[in-house]
Amino acid sequence: MVEVSEVTIVSVDGDGREIGTVLKWWREATTSGASRGDCRVDCHVDGFGSFTGTSSDYFEALRMARLAMEDVGLRPCCAGARRDTWASGMQRDMGQGLTCYVLSFPRTKIRPPVLGTFDVATPEVIGIVADQDAFHKAWVASPLG
Repeated sequence: MVEVSEVTIVSVDGDGREIGTVLKWWREATTSGASRGDCRVDCHVDGFGSFTGTSSDYFEALRMARLAMEDVGLRPCCAGARRDTWASGMQRDMGQGLTCYVLSFPRTKIRPPVLGTFDVATPEVIGIVADQDAFHKAWVASPLG
């Protein structure tokens, strides 16, 4: 039996209008005998339908769903879609990408705050996948204070 988790959030369109969205995530069993199945994320946006992503972790599966949403000008308002969040390799491997760090400048030796990938976020902090990639790249390249 597959356990499906769900949260109700909003997505925003290009005009900033908020649209009801249900995020669901689950792990699908594999037939290849692998110990872990694929992580699936489904974003059902009222009036637009469902956008699904699949990957080895939930953070990346959400990113795949977000790319499909971007094609029609939508952005889900959850922590994993913030410009300033990123799931580390350990969060992805050990925690299936269900949590992510909130990155900030200046970069310090102190571990960044952690949020649930599917926690509700405000539209003002949400970005497209390319924004998130650029922020993470700049953060990694910045000096460690």
